[in-house]
Amino acid sequence: MSPRRKVNVPKAIVTIIGRFGLEREVVNSLLAAIHAELPEMPSNDRCDDDRFFISRLHIRRPFREHFFVMFVDDSTSPDHLSITAIGHESRDRPH
Repeated sequence: MSPRRKVNVPKAIVTIIGRFGLEREVVNSLLAAIHAELPEMPSNDRCDDDRFFISRLHIRRPFREHFFVMFVDDSTSPDHLSITAIGHESRDRPH
């Protein structure tokens, strides 16, 4: 069994996440999902630049859904993933 890859969330990405204006609970859920789920996700969705893959996370809150898209570098180190870009969209959940 290969060791679990570690995820690097650079300070610039943390700053971008902060600019999304999300509730603390959503930020905590996002960061937990990044560290718990991202290392287990397949890297099949490659970018034009083969050093990166695209990863998507979905976080549901009682009245809102949040969708995140990340570009992830998995070519620098076999043991590490590094998020190089992140985007966010949200929408109201039907009641």
